[in-house]
Amino acid sequence: MARLTTQTSSGAAKTPSPRERELVRLICSGQSTGEAATAMGISAKTADKHRVHVMAKIGLGNAVELTHWAIGNGLVNIEMASDNANTLSAREREIVRLICSGLSTKQAAWLMGIQTSTAETHRNRAMRKLGIHSAVKLTRWAIATGLVKVINFGEAPTAGPADPKKNVA
Repeated sequence: MARLTTQTSSGAAKTPSPRERELVRLICSGQSTGEAATAMGISAKTADKHRVHVMAKIGLGNAVELTHWAIGNGLVNIEMASDNANTLSAREREIVRLICSGLSTKQAAWLMGIQTSTAETHRNRAMRKLGIHSAVKLTRWAIATGLVKVINFGEAPTAGPADPKKNVA
């Protein structure tokens, strides 16, 4: 399981506050930023600023990474969904797997050797077939069905020699 505390390169701990964790929990449970803001009694603009701040604090780049982090830290429970992945074509499953592993649609398209617009079509069709309307919900579905495993984005790198060349006996 990932740690709630991450470390900067200087070793300083960066722990999201309880309020920040609550915002992440609400968003990664499937609520929009506006819905999460209403639940917390703050404006949508403030909630969005806090979300961006938390992601920078933890070292995350997008909603998919934030969802993995929230699940890995126990902020969001994943109910096991019925495996309706077999309703998706092989290409749709592959694009969902790549995107829900943290790649952009453009990166996934490049890996698959297809145009970005084709990858977007596969993603849109998969989401329509699954009745899913956001990257967060798509990621939760992919994890719940076992299409992808939780990735510990935002983790501090494991300790090792600062300069491998100096590790000579």
